[in-house]
Amino acid sequence: MEIDDLPQWHFGEDEETANETLAQILDGRKRMTSSTYYPMEEGADLPLEEQIGYPKAGDINVVTDWEGVPKCVIKTTAVSVMAYVDVPFEIARLEQGDETLEDWQISRGEVFRNELDYLLDGNTRLFLEIFEVVEYL
Repeated sequence: MEIDDLPQWHFGEDEETANETLAQILDGRKRMTSSTYYPMEEGADLPLEEQIGYPKAGDINVVTDWEGVPKCVIKTTAVSVMAYVDVPFEIARLEQGDETLEDWQISRGEVFRNELDYLLDGNTRLFLEIFEVVEYL
């Protein structure tokens, strides 16, 4: 696998978030990411794995630090969409190692509010991407 041929990106919109999230991935605390789910109008009736614009199981990407230095290769192992209140703890804890489902709900609510100026409610649909590190660089 040629690193230069793979999509490369960092998490977050600022240096602190990018590097902190990378550290969580590298030490095994983060194995899932969530975002609000907005199906594209065209193809919204298609199965999730066929919808354009969302990661798919089997996707391989390089995660970098804020400066763009490659640090690891991840592979998406599963994707799903569910309401915020329906995310089970077994999945939620993969996002950053929260101790309880309530901790995850609070931390996700703060991230969405502070970084995205978006308030989550119980019915907000989230796109969940579970991944594994397949190579440390």
